[in-house]
Amino acid sequence: MIGQYNDLLESDIFPKEKLENYFLLHFQLFEEKLPLISMFMKEQMNPINEQILQKFNYYNDLADKTTLALLNEVYGKRIEPFQYDILIFLKGVMKGYSEFIIFHRQPYDFIHLSSTLIEKLDILVEHTKKTFVTEQLWQCKPRIQAYSVTASEVQEEVTRWKETYKEHPIIEDTLTLIQDEFELTNPRLALLKGMMSNIKQENNLQWLALLIKQYTTQLS
Repeated sequence: MIGQYNDLLESDIFPKEKLENYFLLHFQLFEEKLPLISMFMKEQMNPINEQILQKFNYYNDLADKTTLALLNEVYGKRIEPFQYDILIFLKGVMKGYSEFIIFHRQPYDFIHLSSTLIEKLDILVEHTKKTFVTEQLWQCKPRIQAYSVTASEVQEEVTRWKETYKEHPIIEDTLTLIQDEFELTNPRLALLKGMMSNIKQENNLQWLALLIKQYTTQLS
């Protein structure tokens, strides 16, 4: 999901269209994964271990940064004083609509929902005068040990998909090259970035592409 958000942010379309596609992507993926989400909600959750908590915080922070970048691209400097309030509002509204979709099951027009959310967001941005969450407050989050993507994590993801792409020579060769590169002491960043571009269009491999992107960022 975050990988697709990043691709959207880097796309060459009008900012307002990016925002509409952002909402659309969220609800389409939510609908697609709803059976898994519902099953997870019904299961009794085991205590969350430290590594999972680190991952959650890491990717939640990435999602916040991507969403803030998109909001600033759409609305410009006028939201700078209250950008974090807008972000919190947006996350709350999307969570609320997601819960509504879970408990009121029927087909929905997510394009219409996306345009509805943009209308409400436009009104909020236009009429907001007061700020609650300042930059200082936003940065006062608990300091949890940073999560780092490891080479073995990337290799595990490559191994997971190699069998699936045995009938796709280009993708299979790309996965083999990635695996070979991560067996080196010092993987070549330029080569990894090229391989990432080859696989990021495959839905199954977007998570792998994001892992490689984060890994190369850590080494840069």
